[in-house]
Amino acid sequence: MQNSREINDLKKLIARLHSQTPLIGWELRRMAVNALAKNGSPEAMDALADVFSHSADQRVHQMALEVLQNLAAEGNAGAQEALCRLMVAHQHPLAREIVLAAQYAPHDPKQRARFVNTLTEILIHSADSKVHRSIIRILTKIAEEGRLEAQEALCRLVIEYHHPLAREIVLAAQYAPRDPLQRALLYILTAQWDKYEQLDFDHHLLRTAYNAVDKKLQKRIVVSARQGRAGRSVSVVCRRRATRGSDDGRRLAGHAGSAEQTWGMGGAVAVGADRACDLEYAAVAAAEGNELDAGASDRADGVYEFGAAG
Repeated sequence: MQNSREINDLKKLIARLHSQTPLIGWELRRMAVNALAKNGSPEAMDALADVFSHSADQRVHQMALEVLQNLAAEGNAGAQEALCRLMVAHQHPLAREIVLAAQYAPHDPKQRARFVNTLTEILIHSADSKVHRSIIRILTKIAEEGRLEAQEALCRLVIEYHHPLAREIVLAAQYAPRDPLQRALLYILTAQWDKYEQLDFDHHLLRTAYNAVDKKLQKRIVVSARQGRAGRSVSVVCRRRATRGSDDGRRLAGHAGSAEQTWGMGGAVAVGADRACDLEYAAVAAAEGNELDAGASDRADGVYEFGAAG
């Protein structure tokens, strides 16, 4: 803990970072950066990070970034935190490169949540596989420390973006979202059928989740359900619509129980009743823009009626 004299000295150094004294202003700023580097305290590191929002001097920016990078590489936690803050709060490209390459992560809970969100957004909008690997490693490191925000972020990448690296980690570590709807989606999309059936034995989460997502994710749900035991679950949903007295629902229920169906999707497709129902194939065909025969078109309409049902 710093004493009052050290605090006062630090305040003077921070003030000199922004000195505009004629003739010697640059020299005072340069000396302040070096003195703060020698100080090495978290407060000194924060001051160096703050020059990017409070100083227009690019020379000071470059010096401060070099100091933070060097001290962070030596294990200075305050410097690592400062670089993470630069990446999150200022979208600083060089700070981002440093953080991703060295796989730094903040320890402060408030900053860590924003940091995880920033990492996730960077990954979503980047086509660079190297960036993806770096971010997944950082998120994994944070998740392994028991941080729920990182575990949730990895699950989100699996559910919404079908990310293969995130999927491997989520399955290996058995992560799951806290929200029941998201948890049900994760279990369906990763073929964890026993867990799904224990969570959603009456399939109400499946219906609600299906209604809440876009058509691309609806297609993935249907494909996954068709390939696994949840094919029965979707069939149950079809039959429950029939009990409401809907002609379409009764028709869908009859289709769901059929053993085989032939579709105009470039060939005949045999579907076992215990694995899938016509509803699933109609959804897939509609999502892919394939032409269906007249009966299949009616069933495709039923899919989106199912999607809109409460």
